Amino acid sequence: MIDVTFLFYLQDNLVEDLLSDFEYELQPPYLLYRNAAQEVNGIWFYNQHDCEAVASLFGR
Repeated sequence: MIDVTFLFYLQDNLVEDLLSDFEYELQPPYLLYRNAAQEVNGIWFYNQHDCEAVASLFGR
């Protein structure tokens, strides 16, 4: 039997405010960032080029 609560949790998307106090650091294959709540999170990329491309979008 599958836990339905867990399935609903997987469908939630993480949304971050990129316009306020948002800091990031590129450390391939990770893109690390600190959000407005001062929480540090990281995004892992399989492809280093994709990691760098997303980081360049944050720098705009």
